Amino acid sequence: MVDATIKQNVITVSARNIASVRFYLNDQMVDFTRATSVVIGGRRLFEDLSSPTSIRCSRTSFSSGRGWRYYTAVIDIDRGPPDAPTTRPTAE
Repeated sequence: MVDATIKQNVITVSARNIASVRFYLNDQMVDFTRATSVVIGGRRLFEDLSSPTSIRCSRTSFSSGRGWRYYTAVIDIDRGPPDAPTTRPTAE
């Protein structure tokens, strides 16, 4: 599960049970002249200038009925393996 908000070039993420996540960005979401940060669980995991590239979204997003979408930058976050389960194995 991932829930994210973007405000002033900071992507704040609430995530549970994920190993990696990819964010597609465009110039209406972030200001490419300033550094973009990704904060997951209160920890800043990424901070750098995101530069526009020629990356485009897949056709499924174009045909979703919500109008034309374009994404010119991508941020990949790799957190490693998901958190360990919170329950202990039972003793036999």
